Amino acid sequence: MGKNNYFSDLSHPNQIYWFGFICFSSFLYKDKLKIYFKDKNHLEKLSEEIGIEFPIKKENGFHCLIIQNPKILKDLEKNQNELFEENLVRHYWRGVLDAKGIVGPSFIKFKNDLETCEEFMKFCKIFVKSK
Repeated sequence: MGKNNYFSDLSHPNQIYWFGFICFSSFLYKDKLKIYFKDKNHLEKLSEEIGIEFPIKKENGFHCLIIQNPKILKDLEKNQNELFEENLVRHYWRGVLDAKGIVGPSFIKFKNDLETCEEFMKFCKIFVKSK
């Protein structure tokens, strides 16, 4: 995985976790993806995982990691309706829950909130059955 290709093929648990995290802690502003979180260290981990040092600023009481890489933004948008295999979907929801949905509207354009809730309920039913 090259630096610009981190989100081109979502097949690894870490990629899927960070994708879920980004979905619910970011928004697109002009050609910038702004990812907000209170814990700066967590944003630094994301930057390290992708392999590119992104600027992290303080805005409105949160730390803000800014991605302006067109290839990464294109890959994130391309994967926004991705359905993950049953053994990987838990990593997506782990990222979503870690993000805590602190900023809106999110970068990922869900059809509606009901669809998001239904997908999460489906995941919970699968997860509970596996335990």
